[in-house]
Amino acid sequence: MRRKLIILSSLPITNIASFKLGFDLLKKKINIEIQELSDLFISKKFQDIWKSRRKKNVIKFKSFLSWFFFIIKEPSSTIIFNLTEMNANRVNSFFIKLTLSIKGFTVIVLSYLDFAQIKVKKNLTYFINKIFIQHKYDFIFYLNYFKKILISYLNNFITYKKEIVLTNKKLETDNLKKNKFFCNIHSFDYSNFLRSEYKKKEKNFFVFLDAGLPFYLHDRLLLNSIEYNIDENILKKIEDEYNSFFTFLEKKFKKKVLIVPHPKLRGSSFFNKNFYLKFEKFNKFNTNDAVREAYCVFINCITTSLSFAVLNYKPIVFLTSKNLISILNKLSELAQTKNTLSLLDIKKFYLDRRNNFNKINFSVNREKYDKYKLQLLQNSKAISNKKNSDIIYKFIKNNT
Repeated sequence: MRRKLIILSSLPITNIASFKLGFDLLKKKINIEIQELSDLFISKKFQDIWKSRRKKNVIKFKSFLSWFFFIIKEPSSTIIFNLTEMNANRVNSFFIKLTLSIKGFTVIVLSYLDFAQIKVKKNLTYFINKIFIQHKYDFIFYLNYFKKILISYLNNFITYKKEIVLTNKKLETDNLKKNKFFCNIHSFDYSNFLRSEYKKKEKNFFVFLDAGLPFYLHDRLLLNSIEYNIDENILKKIEDEYNSFFTFLEKKFKKKVLIVPHPKLRGSSFFNKNFYLKFEKFNKFNTNDAVREAYCVFINCITTSLSFAVLNYKPIVFLTSKNLISILNKLSELAQTKNTLSLLDIKKFYLDRRNNFNKINFSVNREKYDKYKLQLLQNSKAISNKKNSDIIYKFIKNNT
């Protein structure tokens, strides 16, 4: 009889999310049940942003108690993949972890990096900006912040009977604990890169990896607050800049511009009617299928999907303008952006400087691409040509 694996998710489980995490491949090897707990972690308004089709046969719980009385009936031999630990500072996450610990399940957690993160210098300027500019003396925000710190602290005292940590980090040294094991995996983008069957085609289109900057489509409902105060006129100017530039590209290079929407929208018909960029859209699960055949890849903020451009040695061009910079500054993304552009030697292109439209740099720094790949995408401790689903299944088989 095949072992049973229950996946607990704090976010809506869509078809594309299931594909990205390799659940579809794992299901061929092990009996999988997905339990969605999004109602315990995110608001209905935020859930409605997900337009991508939801995965079928997912058990969704409306409350902690309904989940508790369901999970408590499971035999302790069942393996739990607890993705709610990514929300370890939430009350519900604390009680979920406590329940799994008391029941004595073997629990899989994720300790994972999917892009180069920088440490923010928390100096006086940082705190002044947070208190007086971003949060506007919002004492409720700080009350919730300290509550999250307390919950995170309490979470540290709960241990599982047996814990398997899936990680692509390089500095994990905690293997000495008897009940804690580390399974080295690749980034999920690298794993999905391995899934693509290469078919050589003409590089007859540009790819734009749209993260919906300054936010995903309709996320403005969440971010249009005192904290950010996004100007609708600036948003319209940004849209016009994109459309003008992409129209220029298609005319000059005789190549189509292919828009790859954020996964929240992909896999549905919604964006075809409502998307602000009127160009051909990519509607499949694996972003690599589009990027590997591209002539060049454009980005407008740091997105994990640029990994596919790195793995395929595609030129990456960062699109920016005064309007986009003003948004990035409000979202505190400038430092992260500058760091990633430097790591990969990505050139900027200013959309509001039309005299530069003929001066696009399509170069690739292969040395920096390879370094980035080894640091963040391909885990040197894992088998280079093995997908994460194969690595995880083998580890479960040999260690549980």
